[in-house]
Amino acid sequence: MGLYEQLVKEIGDRWATLEEQIEKKCEEIGRSKPTVIAVSKQKSLEHVLAAYDVGIKDFGENYVQELETKVTGTGLPNANWHFIGHLQRRNAKKATLHADVIHSLDNERIIQRVGDLGYEKPVLLQYNISKEGSKFGVTTLDELERLYTMAKELRLAVQGLMVIGDPNWDEKTLREKFLEGWRISSQLVGHDAWYSAGMTHDWPYALEANATHLRIGTAIFGERNSHSRSFFAFSGSQG
Repeated sequence: MGLYEQLVKEIGDRWATLEEQIEKKCEEIGRSKPTVIAVSKQKSLEHVLAAYDVGIKDFGENYVQELETKVTGTGLPNANWHFIGHLQRRNAKKATLHADVIHSLDNERIIQRVGDLGYEKPVLLQYNISKEGSKFGVTTLDELERLYTMAKELRLAVQGLMVIGDPNWDEKTLREKFLEGWRISSQLVGHDAWYSAGMTHDWPYALEANATHLRIGTAIFGERNSHSRSFFAFSGSQG
């Protein structure tokens, strides 16, 4: 078995396990399956191609340059590219050219920039449910409502919120915080709001809180190690 075939098998096995777990959880709580975004940041083009070959169509990237390289380098038909990292004004144009969804609008300047660029695809506002200063995202409801109003005035297609859970939270806190984010998303957008929440370590709690999009990396691609070379190793970049 060649290296690529082995990669396809490893990702395929992890993907099948994850799909089964998500399907079982959805049946338990009586809800429909969410969109699972395979977070491919710092993974190689080969990882993305292998994931696509096993049936994954949604990919998430944290860095605009990496997003551009992977979109143009893979040329995958019917793939959906989600930008889930912090977006700066200087990178906004490239992001709007390559992302099918932007999950992380979090201030007036970036909303104005994306609006000025005429971006017509779905966007989400990032809400900081942990209220930690070290994390990006809006921390107050008043600010969130102000940004939502501004984005709508600029004709941006705001679908809901993205949140990030804290790995140190216990189960009770995870449930409470994720439900808080869902309630706010629904209040802003309505009953059909999108809610991007949940990663490898906490996705079951996000599902319970009506997450429509899960952002999962490790459970699909595995931990970064010498066997699983990074995007930077393939591209020849340093660091």
